[in-house]
Amino acid sequence: MHMIAICDHCNKKFTSRRKLERHIFRNHQPQQCTICNRQYRAYKFYKSHLRAEHPELLSSLKALDSKKEMRYCVECDIQFPSIYKYKRHLQESVKHKPKKKERIPCPDCGKIFTRMVYKNNHYRLAHMKVTKHYCEICNKYFSNGYGLRKHIKGVHEKIPLPKNKICDLCGRGFSANRILANHRRTHTGERPYKCEFCPATFAQQTALKTHQKTQHKHSILLAN
Repeated sequence: MHMIAICDHCNKKFTSRRKLERHIFRNHQPQQCTICNRQYRAYKFYKSHLRAEHPELLSSLKALDSKKEMRYCVECDIQFPSIYKYKRHLQESVKHKPKKKERIPCPDCGKIFTRMVYKNNHYRLAHMKVTKHYCEICNKYFSNGYGLRKHIKGVHEKIPLPKNKICDLCGRGFSANRILANHRRTHTGERPYKCEFCPATFAQQTALKTHQKTQHKHSILLAN
């Protein structure tokens, strides 16, 4: 017959006195750090303290924390005593938190931009019809110099664009974020472009425009 040992603190049952003693030591006996004299109400809290402040005392973590470069923050120029504390620094430091993307709408059409300069370039070209970025080969206008240079290289110089915009769902590469976003919708089924004249929705803006021109020609003329 097996011995049943019961914990006086939580009434948990164990099959041996040794297991009971280990349970009491880990969960119900306060622990004190001999280095900094801090006291912890349970072993698990004490171990977390050791992991953060004195990893050299934990043999299982010694090899993990042996490389200093694994616990050095380059941006802040701080060397941490453990990888655990370094990771906690990355999670809690304001300096390492990604900045929220701005959402700047165009006052005329509502299109959203992540930078004011993008919105201004769009507004001057699309609504004011003013831009200095002009392709003399095909008489096409662009909102910025990057778009013009990209157009000349891809269309007129026939230089293939690098497909470095990678789909996280299938691994295919694309030359522009716009093309990647359209492609991702083939996986997600998202149809964000809604026709203002009927319930039809579309995955791509070009498909919406084609639909409206062919199906709602008279409605567009009346709206204008």
